[in-house]
Amino acid sequence: MSPYRDAAHLQALLDRVLRQGYAAPEAGLILRQRLALAFVLTAPDLRARVDGRDGQEAHVTFGEDAAGPADLTFQMDGDTAHAFWMGELNPVAAMASGRMRIGGGLLRALALAPGLPHLQQAYREAYAADPGGEMGR
Repeated sequence: MSPYRDAAHLQALLDRVLRQGYAAPEAGLILRQRLALAFVLTAPDLRARVDGRDGQEAHVTFGEDAAGPADLTFQMDGDTAHAFWMGELNPVAAMASGRMRIGGGLLRALALAPGLPHLQQAYREAYAADPGGEMGR
């Protein structure tokens, strides 16, 4: 059973987590390095983009609005995404097994690791507050 009711539930969670998480200094590396990140998820299908290229603010978009270029693209299914955001998945092992694919350079992706615990904590809090997807309704 999927941890998400549907794509709207997943989008509501990620919207909250990405906006809150990338606004915090702990996850500000994408602003300092002026990066754009894309998350391409399946089951449920959702595309999210976090654009920090202006160095001032992390702009979060979804769906067709998230189709712009990205320096790093993370591809995975919903179950893998949930385990990743919960902090229960080793990203390197997930890449080695094919559960997660990264486009745009592994070293650049690994450089984001210091901000990951902050984002994962924000996700755990958001998911605990809304496990059934009521926010997305």
